[in-house]
Amino acid sequence: MLCWLPAKAYPGQFGDFNYPNLKNNGQLWYQIIPLNSVYYSFTNQKVFLQSFFNILMTIPLTMLFAIAFPKYENLKNALLLAFTVSFVIELGQGILDITLQLNRIVDIDDLIFNTIGGLLGFLLFKLIKKGMTKSTEHTC
Repeated sequence: MLCWLPAKAYPGQFGDFNYPNLKNNGQLWYQIIPLNSVYYSFTNQKVFLQSFFNILMTIPLTMLFAIAFPKYENLKNALLLAFTVSFVIELGQGILDITLQLNRIVDIDDLIFNTIGGLLGFLLFKLIKKGMTKSTEHTC
């Protein structure tokens, strides 16, 4: 839900926060250069934090889905889940920006970093599962 709140609730979103390569078409604000924020993360702490939190927010998603639904113990399905959820968030931000003028940014990097977070969540699930399997082998 935080992804769809008006950006005006976050001080500095468009004020002192200079987001590189940001474009707009009417009410729609967007950034379509892949990995744009990686370069600017070294010089702008807010850009770095935004990228970091985009990774962090989908780690639990794929990890918990893999625990709850065996279908998501597959890398392809886990990545597709992370990508799809991220795509829906970005699409929703674009639609809400155009219709309600929420001042959100549709950013390709968010899609990339959310998917990377999904990969990390999947790998963490596999690591925990492997550790649990080894510990039950030693106790039996």
